Amino acid sequence: MHLHDADRPEISPSEDPYVSTDADSDVADRDPRWAHAPLALRRRFAILNARVEGERHAFFARGGECARCRDTGRDRGTNECCPDCARGRLRLVEQRHALFRARCAEANLAPFAGRTLQSWPGPPALTDALATWHNGWPVWEGVQRPFLLLHGPTGNGKSSLAAALLRDAMLQTGRDGWRCVVPELLRRLRPVEDRDDTLAVRAARVPLLVLDDIGVDRPTDWVEAQLYTIINERYEHRRWTVITANDSPDDGSLAERLGPRIYWRIHELALAIQVPDRNLRDQ
Repeated sequence: MHLHDADRPEISPSEDPYVSTDADSDVADRDPRWAHAPLALRRRFAILNARVEGERHAFFARGGECARCRDTGRDRGTNECCPDCARGRLRLVEQRHALFRARCAEANLAPFAGRTLQSWPGPPALTDALATWHNGWPVWEGVQRPFLLLHGPTGNGKSSLAAALLRDAMLQTGRDGWRCVVPELLRRLRPVEDRDDTLAVRAARVPLLVLDDIGVDRPTDWVEAQLYTIINERYEHRRWTVITANDSPDDGSLAERLGPRIYWRIHELALAIQVPDRNLRDQ
């Protein structure tokens, strides 16, 4: 059945997808890539573009500031932090802080969250000396010293100081770090069913390492062998290492605890600093 011309519904040029309109011509003029596109597609694009422009003008009429993210701080196209406005930059800073907090948690720094070298309640002369060593691992007495040995009695803040140094180093260099409590590491390396060999590899190869409470375990051949593997790897590659110990290197007690092979490697590369004898846990 065919309709006669008199019975056909009238369609205006603006409603006919096969008839070019002024809006379609504007689209083709603004972007030549649309010049040979089907008229229906050009008309649809023109309608969508007009809608977007209308929303944009309404957004600025309401006092909006950033057309890229509509003041959400997140780019509507890429869903990333908007680089064009303060909200986007704030989101980017917050995102970076969240990532760094996650890295600190992975590095076992959660017990000392927020601790920095500047906030450590120690003598200014000590923190200044540590800052000098920390900023680029300078040459001491003609020898580069990538090791730092913090020694002193229990409770004087060696662990928190080492954690602060590690956190600052991770923040400044962008490298991964790990705070390793030596007695706990040795417990997990003992030859049992749940032995985790990856911990020894991580302790030997992580760019930034804190060996906390070294020398606490009773010295045995097995303990010395495990520590030697880690210390020697870091010694040969001159990797950033902070070591805390209760025994002093001056009276020979630390050498007796660690054995001569480990002790002399530490002695050769480490700047030894005695942390003042005061109990910070009571403060």
